[in-house]
Amino acid sequence: MRSEKRHASDITYRENNREKILQAKREWYRKNKEQILEGMKQQRAENAEEISARRRARHRENLEENRAKHREYYQHRKEQIKMNKVKSTYGLSVEEFAALLEQQGGVCAICGGVNRDGNRALAIDHDHETGEVRGLLCGDCNRGLGCFKDNPSLMMIAIGYLSKLKE
Repeated sequence: MRSEKRHASDITYRENNREKILQAKREWYRKNKEQILEGMKQQRAENAEEISARRRARHRENLEENRAKHREYYQHRKEQIKMNKVKSTYGLSVEEFAALLEQQGGVCAICGGVNRDGNRALAIDHDHETGEVRGLLCGDCNRGLGCFKDNPSLMMIAIGYLSKLKE
């Protein structure tokens, strides 16, 4: 009987002092944050295999749902994801990329065409040694430069070869 009364009074106290209790918890957490985080880190390290196994199982159970979420996330952020990759790979900001595209009139810097690979954007041509961006190319021209290993001498030999055959 006594424990029931105490339990009831505890519930009443918590209901009446909810904000006070939350404030005390926040203060305790702020004072002990480093110890809490260190304990959590240690617990994750000690149970890494079990945690990984649970994550893999949860992922397998919800595979289609996860794939749908990833597709939706990508669809809503497609342009941002592409531009983040351009920035991290080539150091070009959105504005710099747009300026380069406008400077070239939206076409390939070599042939003046657009990309025939469906709706793919022009490729960013860059020097593989220095990383310096040279321009935007259609897929064909970009692959052509790649096949010649960006070597002007090799390209000149190919030009000579083609010219000789045309004569």
